[in-house]
Amino acid sequence: MANKPLQSIKFPDLPDTYIIPVVDSTLAVSGAAADAKQTGDSLADKVDKVSGKGLSTNDYTDGEKTKLAGIETGATKTIIDSTLTVTGNAADAKAVGDAIANDDKKALAAFATDTASGSIASFPDGADSIPMKDVLVHIEPVQAGSGDPSPDNVRPITGWTGAKVTRTGKNLLPSYAIGQQRTENGITATANADGSITYVGTSTGTFWGLGDSASIWVKAGTYTLSARNNTDISINIVNAVTGSLIDRVTGSDSKVITFANDKKIYYITTILSGKTIDTTATYQLELGSTATDYEPYHADTYDITFPTEAGTVYGGTLDVTSGVLTVTHKLYTFDGSENWTAGNYGLRYEFNLAGLPDYIKTWNSGGRGLSNIGICDPTAYNTPDKNYITSRTNVGANAIGVKNHVLVVPPSVATTVEEFKAFLANTPEQWYAPLQTPQTYQLTPQEITSLLGENNLWADTGDSDVEYRADTKMYVDAKVAAAVSALS
Repeated sequence: MANKPLQSIKFPDLPDTYIIPVVDSTLAVSGAAADAKQTGDSLADKVDKVSGKGLSTNDYTDGEKTKLAGIETGATKTIIDSTLTVTGNAADAKAVGDAIANDDKKALAAFATDTASGSIASFPDGADSIPMKDVLVHIEPVQAGSGDPSPDNVRPITGWTGAKVTRTGKNLLPSYAIGQQRTENGITATANADGSITYVGTSTGTFWGLGDSASIWVKAGTYTLSARNNTDISINIVNAVTGSLIDRVTGSDSKVITFANDKKIYYITTILSGKTIDTTATYQLELGSTATDYEPYHADTYDITFPTEAGTVYGGTLDVTSGVLTVTHKLYTFDGSENWTAGNYGLRYEFNLAGLPDYIKTWNSGGRGLSNIGICDPTAYNTPDKNYITSRTNVGANAIGVKNHVLVVPPSVATTVEEFKAFLANTPEQWYAPLQTPQTYQLTPQEITSLLGENNLWADTGDSDVEYRADTKMYVDAKVAAAVSALS
């Protein structure tokens, strides 16, 4: 602390002179003196109170004040921006809500998907006119006849140059052309727009309806044939290949029909002589063993041609939706011109063809196949007293490290290479073999749409696997019903 020089001051009323130090106004202080100084400084800077106001400045901005004034009564409602970006479950909920608001069936269907498969892929809850998510059809070879193949029971193997995929509704019976009409023996029949047939007249002889319907393929399985308003009329299901009657329903009735294997069929109606008819009848063939309400026939067929470079396809899959054709098998024909060698196999004779292409999967690695004249069965191969041919491909003892095709035959077929080659020249072996690595080809992708409700999809080449978009209400109702049934 620095003080000014001492000064002498004389007060008139006092007898003596006092010495008083004069303190500088910038004096630095601490402790109690500092507090006193700070209080003094604060008092010097004070703002005088303005009458009628609690504050002398408005630190709450005018803009905020204006915004607050704009909030209306009842402002507890939450308003969500329509452009809200969300993820996870919230995203799904928002998308479903948007689809409902916009009546967007296609968007709704994306949230209800399910699968169906089989020789006929059937599902009851398809979304109306919505493309199926994925349709995969299997391609299988067709082997004629039945029983074990042998020289006395040759079973030719055929493949495919394309696939035909059909999607129908519940009713599998095709309708006649609208307005198609036929008059015979006093009865006139007319085809209507809803698939029904109107019959009027009194029959003077057997009436054969509108003639043969269009032919359809039905897969092996159980079906129900039903007829309504069909008094004194019969509907006949006929084998389209042999022309023989499979079954019929007479009058307004239904019948369960079981097909043991795939069949090509058509139907025709008949009225016997002496019947007076004035009715409009409907007919339905559906999967299962229960007759349900009539539904007009709806169908779309998709014809798909395989690329030339793929040749005839004997095994594989076709993803119709992506257009990818995958070939898993090939067919080879051996006619005796090949370089066969002989080896004795007990009571039978073994013939080997070495040097097969490396891309063929061998018996040793799971490469089972088919033959038109023999069986591909390791048990039969090791039973030499059986009087039939066994066929396989392996890495065999007669060609170590080399893939070779082996035929084991009874002596009645051949005992020498020359006899065996002569046999093949007369009865070539068709051999269907799996490939080590499948081959793929790109086709044009196709969309297959579904009908509202019941759908049936099949391919002429084999089974089908379908991932489809379901009608949301039907899908949810079915899931709820299944859950309730499980609980009860």
